[in-house]
Amino acid sequence: MGIASGDPTVVPLVSVAPVVPAAPVPVPSRVARSRCRHCPSAQHCPAPKTEAPLVSQAESELFRLHVPSSSRARFIDRLTTSPWTGLPVLIATVWALIAASTAASQPLQAGLNNLISGPVSSAAVRGLRAVGLDGSWVSSFLVGGLLTGVGQLLTFVPLYAFVAASLIALERSGFLARSSAAAHSLMRRLGLPGESMLILVLGFGCNVPSIGAAGHLGSVRHRRVTAILAPLVTCTARLPVYVLVAQAALPGRSAAVVAAMYAMSIGIVLSVAVILRVVMGSPAAVPGDGAFPAAPPLCRPLVLPLLAETLRRLVAFIRGVAVVVTAAVAVAWLLAAIPLGGAPAGSGFGHVPLGHSVLGRTAGAVAPVFGPAGFGDPAVTAALATGVVAKEAMVASFAQTLSSGPVAATSTAAALRQRLADSSGGHPGGAGLALCAFVLAYAPCIPSFAAQRTVMGARWAVSSV
Repeated sequence: MGIASGDPTVVPLVSVAPVVPAAPVPVPSRVARSRCRHCPSAQHCPAPKTEAPLVSQAESELFRLHVPSSSRARFIDRLTTSPWTGLPVLIATVWALIAASTAASQPLQAGLNNLISGPVSSAAVRGLRAVGLDGSWVSSFLVGGLLTGVGQLLTFVPLYAFVAASLIALERSGFLARSSAAAHSLMRRLGLPGESMLILVLGFGCNVPSIGAAGHLGSVRHRRVTAILAPLVTCTARLPVYVLVAQAALPGRSAAVVAAMYAMSIGIVLSVAVILRVVMGSPAAVPGDGAFPAAPPLCRPLVLPLLAETLRRLVAFIRGVAVVVTAAVAVAWLLAAIPLGGAPAGSGFGHVPLGHSVLGRTAGAVAPVFGPAGFGDPAVTAALATGVVAKEAMVASFAQTLSSGPVAATSTAAALRQRLADSSGGHPGGAGLALCAFVLAYAPCIPSFAAQRTVMGARWAVSSV
């Protein structure tokens, strides 16, 4: 959780299958072709010549295998598989897609936020008033807890959908596999097989299945190192957190901040891989390690099937995170609702300032640790604690702890900006960037930790944290 580093039932944005070492087949610069009934004017379509293509029979029904000309296919192969141009093209493409997704989702996100904080919240308050529960702890829990927290997360669904569609298109078109092949020699220098690069790329969707795929590597050392690196890949569950913090700390620069986090994630993965190679020594050769799975044929996605696949995965994601996020919000509200000694007069269960609750006092005791980084605020510390359960739950926690009543008087981003400015001495931009970097690198979510324990054992999983 990764929108989803979260519950293991979450369907990742990038489909996952066990990575089985194939015979050493280089990524073809010239793709074999055969006649295709879909193509007019005697055009041809690429046909894979591998026994285990990465595009399955079912997936090929959704994406027509069609490249307009052999010269274009050769140009794309050279551009995306070259060690000099492959990675720069990948980074530039991901940045462009993030910028486009952020810009396209902002109007929808604002509309959903106005809908939830306006008509929906007002209707909920009127309904509770009609049954005599207005002002009670039930109203505080339902409106100030669940509706505020879960509703804030739902406003990022459009952004998640755009990013999901982009990643699905990149993967199914064969672009990601070719970019991974470009980094094959780099992975070998880091003491890892070529398959590890493809496994780490899967982590951009969700870390949990990426860690699970590491269990199929042939060497114990390779499994351990890949499973340690996988949670450092920024998953889509962290994406709403980056965007919310960027909107608060650096308004108008959300796309640049998110792209910087993706670039930082790649840098951290490479740095930790170098350190692990030095600490663990050079790996022993394993038969088949030098092979890299053959790239699938180039595909041009069809719009309607792509939208259908995006919708299916989006619905599956919402179902998967619903229980986790709701439970995290409920626990956070309960801790914030229990008053402690010294609370102002009139305080009671469900109606107590955050600083005088169990959650506020506990978070306040830990907050000074993050003071030098500029985000030593109890509300931020409480959100970081919920992020251990699921990273996407942090957005709901921010909305809940930063609200001043049943419905927040100001937007969550504006309230967070004020908190960061206060805790950093008037430097919310730097504090926001530090917070995003910490969210990227700190403890993985519980499902990711459980997957690490399964792949490499409890001792190594605890050590990796």
